[in-house]
Amino acid sequence: METPISLSVPAETGYVHVVRSVTAGVAARLAIGFDDVDDLRIAVTEACARLLSLGTAGRRLVIGLSPADDGLTVAIEIDAELAAWPFEGSRETLAWQVISGLVDEASEELRDGRPTIVLTKRTVSPDPR
Repeated sequence: METPISLSVPAETGYVHVVRSVTAGVAARLAIGFDDVDDLRIAVTEACARLLSLGTAGRRLVIGLSPADDGLTVAIEIDAELAAWPFEGSRETLAWQVISGLVDEASEELRDGRPTIVLTKRTVSPDPR
């Protein structure tokens, strides 16, 4: 198992490429296939856009990457406090369908009042032969 990684960037669209690149770099070090790394990059981009759409300018995106033998979990949060999130009907949106279709597990939750999206991509299973 690898050491968890934490990254904090301004909550601005211009910094999403940094989050995407760091996530892809960590995923590439694991036994995650090339296409799956690309899927994860797209899911991270969509998750960041979803959080940035909350309109919390001047805030920060905080990303926690937890690499493990069986995959990578990425938790992306924005440092704005909300009373309730995800919003009603948010899982029926096209953006959520894209996110959840690109990773093995996806969830939206409040962590200490902060909206957070958690994505998990599993490693490629070794061929049992």
